[in-house]
Amino acid sequence: MIGVKGERSFNTLLQTHLFNDVLDEKISEAERIISDFSGRNAWVSFSGGKDSVVLLDLVSRVFNRFKVVYASVPSNTHPICDEYVYSIIERYDCEFYHVSSHHDFWELFVKWGYPCRNRWCLGHFKDVPIRKVTGGKGVGFVGVRRDESSARLKRYSQREFVFKPTKTNSYKWVRIAVAPLLNWTSVDINAYISREKIPLNPLYRIVGWSCNCVFCPFLSSEKKREFFFNPVLSSFREMWIRCHEEITQKGNKGCEVVWEIWHEKYKKLKKGELR
Repeated sequence: MIGVKGERSFNTLLQTHLFNDVLDEKISEAERIISDFSGRNAWVSFSGGKDSVVLLDLVSRVFNRFKVVYASVPSNTHPICDEYVYSIIERYDCEFYHVSSHHDFWELFVKWGYPCRNRWCLGHFKDVPIRKVTGGKGVGFVGVRRDESSARLKRYSQREFVFKPTKTNSYKWVRIAVAPLLNWTSVDINAYISREKIPLNPLYRIVGWSCNCVFCPFLSSEKKREFFFNPVLSSFREMWIRCHEEITQKGNKGCEVVWEIWHEKYKKLKKGELR
């Protein structure tokens, strides 16, 4: 007869085995999707984040040689993210391309204001520089996951792994984009990283995300708190305050709704009322 503790241990072990089976199935599915594009001009979009490092590792299991493109954002990518990317890329046999715009993020932020659904920052600092090295050709592997947001759950079907560039998406830097992680959850991602012993960007431990883009008008509540109070992000916070004040004076707010949300935060921060 199994005791209560023994039953709990057995159930935990059973759940672990079941989860490992599910993870193995997702790995096999991802490898199958990736292998469908073997022999093609393959690019991996790498940001220094969890999803992209899992994607990078999976592609390396299928392809002997491939290309990796990393886009940093001048004045808005944390130096630790850059350092991590250069260290992790040494683990893989790949051609590495680090691209960047010649413009400063905050310079354009003051000029164009807060981005909205037409994210000028994404096009200017990601799509355009990456396209300069890819030529808009080949296959781009991206770390898009459906469960990242309610919008993505609506936008992507469960079996739609391949996307062609359109006016409304950000895949204009290749002929087609492939999302092998589409049906993965954050639990799957963390489990894979742990199981494969992949070094993680230290900024996840320090602030909670990769900081490829430190400031983003669409930061979650948890990330906003880190942005406002974490000393590691102080220089970015000070730059945002300075630029927000300049935008306010010029009346160049960009997306009105987004600006109003951040302006409320700004007023509370200046009054010492932000908690």
